[in-house]
Amino acid sequence: MVSSDSPAVGQHTSGPPSTIDQVVEVHDHDLVNSVYVSFKGLKRISPHSLIGECRSLAHVRTFGDLRMALEDADTRLKELQLFKSLHAEISVEPAGVVDIAFIAEERSRECTVSGNVDKMGEMSCDLRVAQPGLFGGPLCAMGSIGSTASQAREFVFRLSTPRFLGRRLIWSLDFARNSSDETQASSYSEGVTHAIMKFSDPSGSQSIFLEAALRDLYPAAAGHRLPSVEVQSARLRSLKMSIAYSFSRRW
Repeated sequence: MVSSDSPAVGQHTSGPPSTIDQVVEVHDHDLVNSVYVSFKGLKRISPHSLIGECRSLAHVRTFGDLRMALEDADTRLKELQLFKSLHAEISVEPAGVVDIAFIAEERSRECTVSGNVDKMGEMSCDLRVAQPGLFGGPLCAMGSIGSTASQAREFVFRLSTPRFLGRRLIWSLDFARNSSDETQASSYSEGVTHAIMKFSDPSGSQSIFLEAALRDLYPAAAGHRLPSVEVQSARLRSLKMSIAYSFSRRW
């Protein structure tokens, strides 16, 4: 039996603390009667969103099976990228009852600010905020804003999860807006809005991209120079859509 809450109906709970610690010796071929799972240290993450990663523990029959199932659960939980640290505490009772408590330290919100000066002496700055464990599950939200001295700006908002619809599939959805002002040099400015959806397998060897880009062109009516012929003949608004597949493998 695998359970997510402590205490809960049908879950094993220990009685009053015993003054005697009993050492139980087990072997790989010894039978396991029940497995109880709990999570400790959770603040924002719901244990109900994690218990599915431990489903292999529900099918163990021996302690040899338990070792492999525990390794699988540990790998799957760390794939969620929700924890700074994660380890398991295991207790075994003589009747073949196993208690597994995952001790977790959640990742907190991240905020970074950076600046840069390129070879041309142009300054740029970026602000990035990431929030893991959105809505108590494996969904992560990230937003970033970048700006340069030449009035180029970029905004990105991303949602991502390593479990798309409960499957072991990496999914992300990006919304981005780029704008640049070329009024001084070429008498026009433009803005591009992107929407990109990406699916990848856990190894990252195969990916599918769906992208849509909307471009708005703004020729300058009053500037130091007239817009070029290419700018004047270009469509003021254009939409492009694409589908891409990538495959990579190490030889």
